[in-house]
Amino acid sequence: MLTGMGRDGVEELKAMKDKGAVTIAQDKESSIIHGMPREAIKIDPAAHILPPEGIAELLVALSKKKNGGHQ
Repeated sequence: MLTGMGRDGVEELKAMKDKGAVTIAQDKESSIIHGMPREAIKIDPAAHILPPEGIAELLVALSKKKNGGHQ
């Protein structure tokens, strides 16, 4: 869940988490508008709360783990 206003996508993010997806919300410090990530954090569908750089690093790490450490 990236920067934006309102609750757009929060219920969908929760449904994804409930089905085992890795869910991520952008942190307050790096958000221009923190409304959508704040809602995702508030109702807890975001398993990770990270700045954009941290999101990228997490996605790379998850990709490597899925591929057995191979790129």
